[in-house]
Amino acid sequence: MESSKDFVSTIIPVIPDEAMFSFESQSCQFPEKGNPGLEHLVVDDDAKELHPKGTVPEGSVMVHCITWRKLSGDLIGILYYYPVDNPWEKAGNVNLYIHPKNRRQGIGTKLLDYAFTQWKIKIEQQRYSLGGAYFIKEYVARKQSHA
Repeated sequence: MESSKDFVSTIIPVIPDEAMFSFESQSCQFPEKGNPGLEHLVVDDDAKELHPKGTVPEGSVMVHCITWRKLSGDLIGILYYYPVDNPWEKAGNVNLYIHPKNRRQGIGTKLLDYAFTQWKIKIEQQRYSLGGAYFIKEYVARKQSHA
């Protein structure tokens, strides 16, 4: 993320917020209830099904799915990481979805923090919505101020 210092000031949103998939359109792809906290799942290239991390060979992983659930088991955060180019995203990109009622509570930060411990996220090649641009600018500023 160090190389992203100068880039962050040039982020321009290119995806209208209304063109983004909704949280609900993404959350319906996961079980309704699950274990609280963070869970790392993967989607394989063959069956296109969710599996726990480590149960699918890394070369077969099409997308990593990091979820965050409340103590009740309700899904409130999703981060997708793309290890390879696919029809929707370039390798190194992420998509982040937070339930509208749970935004600005640090969930997106927790998910992105975890993602940075796992992979080299390429924030400079991302396409941002207005909300995403505000989030990543604040995220990088906070990380730099605590460095």
